[in-house]
Amino acid sequence: MGSVRPSGTVTFLFTDIEGSTRLWEEQPEVMEGTLEGHDEIVREAIESESGYVFATGGDGFAAAFATADDAVSAARRAQLCLLSDSEPFQLSVRMAVHTGEASERDGDYFGGPVNRAARLMSVAHGGQIVVSGATALLLRDAAALRPLGDHRLRDLGERMPVFQVVADGLPVAFPPLLSLDAYEGNLPEQLTSFVGRDQDLVDLIEKVRAGRVVTVIGVGGIGKTRLALQAAAELVSEFADGVWFADLASTRSAGGVAEGVAVALAVRPSQGQSPEDRLLEHLESRTALLILDNCEHLIAGVAGLAEQLVQACPRLRVLSTSREALMVSGEQIKPLAPLSVASEVGSGRSEAAELLVERVRSERGEFDPSPSEQEAIDSICEQLDGMPLAIELAASRCRSLGVSDVATRLGERFRLLSGGRRTSVERHQTLRAAVDWSYRLLDDAERRVFDALAVFVGDFRTDDAVVVIADDATSDFDVVDAVSSLVDKSMCVADLTAEPTTYRYLETMRAYARDHLEQSGTLQQYRDRHAACFGELARRAESDMTGPHERDAERSLDRRWPDFRAALEWAIETATEDVISRIGELANAVSWRGNHTAIGWFYALRHETTRWSIAQDTAVGGAFMTAIDLDEVMRLADDAIETWEASRPPLYSLMHSGWAAWVRGDVDTAIERHRTLYALAKNDSRPRVRFVGEWPLATVLAMAGEPDSALIASVIDNAAAADWPTARAFGLHARAFAERRTDFEASMRTLQEALALARDIDSTQVEALAWRELLGLQAEHLSTSELALELTSLCRHLQSASNSADSYLTVTQVIKLLAREQRHQPTVVLHAWLDGRSGGGRADHLLLDELAAQATHSLTEVARLQADGRTMSTSDALDYACNALSDVETQSA
Repeated sequence: MGSVRPSGTVTFLFTDIEGSTRLWEEQPEVMEGTLEGHDEIVREAIESESGYVFATGGDGFAAAFATADDAVSAARRAQLCLLSDSEPFQLSVRMAVHTGEASERDGDYFGGPVNRAARLMSVAHGGQIVVSGATALLLRDAAALRPLGDHRLRDLGERMPVFQVVADGLPVAFPPLLSLDAYEGNLPEQLTSFVGRDQDLVDLIEKVRAGRVVTVIGVGGIGKTRLALQAAAELVSEFADGVWFADLASTRSAGGVAEGVAVALAVRPSQGQSPEDRLLEHLESRTALLILDNCEHLIAGVAGLAEQLVQACPRLRVLSTSREALMVSGEQIKPLAPLSVASEVGSGRSEAAELLVERVRSERGEFDPSPSEQEAIDSICEQLDGMPLAIELAASRCRSLGVSDVATRLGERFRLLSGGRRTSVERHQTLRAAVDWSYRLLDDAERRVFDALAVFVGDFRTDDAVVVIADDATSDFDVVDAVSSLVDKSMCVADLTAEPTTYRYLETMRAYARDHLEQSGTLQQYRDRHAACFGELARRAESDMTGPHERDAERSLDRRWPDFRAALEWAIETATEDVISRIGELANAVSWRGNHTAIGWFYALRHETTRWSIAQDTAVGGAFMTAIDLDEVMRLADDAIETWEASRPPLYSLMHSGWAAWVRGDVDTAIERHRTLYALAKNDSRPRVRFVGEWPLATVLAMAGEPDSALIASVIDNAAAADWPTARAFGLHARAFAERRTDFEASMRTLQEALALARDIDSTQVEALAWRELLGLQAEHLSTSELALELTSLCRHLQSASNSADSYLTVTQVIKLLAREQRHQPTVVLHAWLDGRSGGGRADHLLLDELAAQATHSLTEVARLQADGRTMSTSDALDYACNALSDVETQSA
């Protein structure tokens, strides 16, 4: 029994002792004796069901069975015996069963099904037997099954249905499976298996465990990203706060690196807060792994951000991929060479050949190469120099041409150099040759669409592609059909998890296609159409955000900002005013909701846009909200106000310069500018323009002690008429100011209503304003002990939350109370924690600096206290604030 090796469709049983490494370290003598009994039980169960043991690596077994029923019966028999073992030192064994077509060689099995069986076992728990969906379909009556749902295993492939074997004597209740779904993060799902690079994977995992910053370097198309993702999947259980992936390929400047990473992590900056600061606060207390992908064109920016992050975030590790090292302190380098094209000892097939065979199998199903086909496969891999992307492209052609024809065509198309360095120009040309060959096999319509899609710098949708490409010669359907074909041919990547589906180019493909556009003289034509497309998208999005669907409208833009930026830059270069205007209006619209990214672009480009009033008007907002530069706000605003055109009044210049004047203490100028703004906007029929005119004047008058109840009511009524939640929340904010001098309780209720509404629609701008005023109102009306108690409660709540703006504003109020109560030491410590962080207005910064300076006069170890504060995490700072507030509460009670 158990001596016949099954072939064809094989069912694999993998077993493993849970926690065996720890048990060997803690009780080696007991483990040695107990393991003998374990081995006897498992082997006997396997052989009793005609199973074939082909490996016993570690403390488990790998066995093959001719039928799924036999494999599950053996697993159940072994598990029941192990669980009933009377030994006091009982082993906890996990088992998994999976069925598939696996290759055999020299008495061993290899390939995808074997790997999947091992992966499936790794997500189970001791005492549990799990089976794959493929096995479950083949079972007749061997066992009852309990569905556990679809799970993504650590090869990052497609989800697998998983079932648990249920039988008398077997445990039923187990924790959730340890698949990727059980952990935080955003690792992208890969539709193909990880092949080869076993030693590279081990090396990279060791480097990530040992170093804070690790960079995988190699030429384009060599597989850096795939290796990094696989290593991250293997390490996911070691990072309590997740593994996070940020693709920087579409980021165009070093200054946009932090913004790109923040978008990938769904971290949005608060008012006046830079993406760098928001990332630092978001990650500083987290145990996480951050993958920065495609860094070569942004080396300086990525290096700076990585260094900042690891210095400020002690439990964060950074794994980057690039064509060159980041050159930051402590960086560990993992150079990545091409896949081996020499046959591996014992396997008879090289890594490169194994990759090609596996990909051909995924394309056309069962594929067992004949000797002549194997020769062709080896030839293909040698000609492509083991470059993974080139091999993937070749495999997609083997489906229709066959490996022998592909080998012949490659010989005709490519002039490949062997023996060159991995980073040499020739090897880069090898990759271009692979893409060129694949490109030549496209038909004319596919080539045109492939080239034109290069104008998209980020994710795009088929609707976008149709608008940019379709014309009299190419119908809408032709464009959609070509995009689908390009995905099938591995020349474009589809994200099927997005709604709707989005597409993107690998950077190599984009650069190649863009070269074609330049050579054909059509690049400008398609960039013009791209800019017009995103100008129209901006117009529609701005309109949609003035109403009940504002949150969904903004979310629909999340993956499109790189293309809006590209469209804006091209519109500026070509003086296309309508596109500039539409993107400017969109930038101002999202700014009201707390997203200041786009107005920051206009500020950065302010010296190139002086002839367009909308651009200069928007740049003023960037100066106020992102740079917090009041002098520049006033200079830009004065220029815009002096040169404004009747068709486009300088609404935002008046508003932001009015607020800048208020911050400076110039109340008269603030009111005068907001009155001018109101006069320009009050008769406009558009809800957003009316709101921009009404709310600032209503608020500044209320703040100045001259509330206009009718104007405040108009803000709220117009917001209700437009069914626009953000505008209503701002109107409530203005009403709370009017109420605060006469009715403390009413003002508190109004602010709480505004805060709840803002949070419900994720409108962070008004949320921060309402929160600040709530804290300020409490500071004015509560006794010292009551205020200390309230702030302590807020700090404790914020320790479990992730809103850095709320933490900033709360600690600001704590410092003000501590300074008032002459608590000099905690004042200095908490000010040092806040120092350099963005999140408050300029007035807050100036006041806090003054309070801290006063406190230092009474202290001797100021430098030490400041150092303590600067090294605190947000959680540590909140905890420290609570202790200081406790002392204040005790003394004032």
